[in-house]
Amino acid sequence: MGHRHITLAGPLALLLLFGALTPAAGAEPVRVVSASAIAGVPSVGAELSASEGIWTPVDGIPTYRWLRCDAAGEMCAATGAEGRTYRIVADDIGHRLAVRLIVRWGTTERMKTSDPTDVVQDGSVAPPPVNEQPPAISGVAQAGSVLTTSTGSWSSAQPMMFTYSWERCDSVGASCTPIPEGTIASYAVTDADVGQALRVAVTATSSAGSTTVDSAPTAAVAGSPPRPPTAPVNAAVPVVSGAAVVGTTLAAGTGAWAGEGPYSFAYQWLRCDAGGEQCATLQGTTATSYLVVADDAGARLRVRVTASTAGGSATALSAPTPIVAPADAGTTEQPSVSPGGSALTTAGTANPASGSSVTTPAAAVPPAARPVLMDPFPRLRVAGRFAGSRTWLTLVSVRAPRDARIDIRCTGSGCPKARHVAAAGRRRLRFLERAYRAGAVLEFRVTRASSIGKYVRIAVRAGRAPTRRDACVRPSSDKPVPCPAT
Repeated sequence: MGHRHITLAGPLALLLLFGALTPAAGAEPVRVVSASAIAGVPSVGAELSASEGIWTPVDGIPTYRWLRCDAAGEMCAATGAEGRTYRIVADDIGHRLAVRLIVRWGTTERMKTSDPTDVVQDGSVAPPPVNEQPPAISGVAQAGSVLTTSTGSWSSAQPMMFTYSWERCDSVGASCTPIPEGTIASYAVTDADVGQALRVAVTATSSAGSTTVDSAPTAAVAGSPPRPPTAPVNAAVPVVSGAAVVGTTLAAGTGAWAGEGPYSFAYQWLRCDAGGEQCATLQGTTATSYLVVADDAGARLRVRVTASTAGGSATALSAPTPIVAPADAGTTEQPSVSPGGSALTTAGTANPASGSSVTTPAAAVPPAARPVLMDPFPRLRVAGRFAGSRTWLTLVSVRAPRDARIDIRCTGSGCPKARHVAAAGRRRLRFLERAYRAGAVLEFRVTRASSIGKYVRIAVRAGRAPTRRDACVRPSSDKPVPCPAT
């Protein structure tokens, strides 16, 4: 009641759309949004109850006034009773009842009347409900599944209400005891039920009394099925080590992976253009190491690593090496490749003709290309509402290149998990759509090798819209930094 709705969306610098709601100019000072709803059996002696209703502003003062209407639900007059409950009397027989919600705010009143009840009956001579067919349970009796019961078939001269009590029995359906949390028409089977049968008691209640009937028991509950294995998810791209010079040998790391092992790895080396793009497969190069050949001079090299488990496979591509130098570059210290693809280019040589030691420039090995913004740049959209010390996220979605990954970290109350790493692409992150308490922090990092990615931080506050920070992250770095000018 009284929730304020918020929406978060953003392009390059993703915008915070959690907005504080303020009354529109010219709005009425008080408004009844939703009338009360009446619950109970309309029969003499029974008690009806009215829901609270909804109004704005929330500090309006409510009054509940009961009305007696004709059989068509019209021509209503006050019964003289006020409050959220009403005990039906003989004068109500043949009439319908309604409740009028009146809200006062300052000197202004607004009101809205509920839908009328069914015609009030004299329940003093009617028999209690009679069961004609017992309730039946549907679903699989297995831990982790959900069972559902029907009410069965009943006859009654008066309107009925149904209540449920799920029971845990021995393996053959005897010696049953109620399950405290099993009070609705469905029941989530737990590990505590394994080896035992379940049944449900359905009670039909009218103004004339109550009748309870048991369902047939289920079979003994089976244990949870084994959870299927999941495919691995890349958490850090492979790294190529060694000098990018003709005649030397490069080595590929596996990278870091999240998921259930054991893992097996396959490798494929690629030759790319000078920008590290437009890569071609090098046939027969499927080992962890690669001997750089003359045809690689002037190109960059990368390795594609495929991780496989019982749950599937996933691939990750390393950052490109520096441009491969020819074998006669004459350097005594060759560049090494960092995870981000940058190179060290220092070298010292001796002059054999003079015998003196001199320092000469390193071979012409251009530095790795300066990282550029991921294209297209990631978009993260978050929508929700907040009230009191809680914020409800109702939409969390990401749109990024398919080969990017998203690293989600959550701290505080309400987090479904502390960290989750997955492929980005275009997807909705439904597991994050839930309630969070003040102090919770969500961090999103959308990254890709050799590209500048996106960083977003959402911090939940009490009684106010969450804060949002947008920044960038460089390749092989967790630290958020200001985004470069475009």
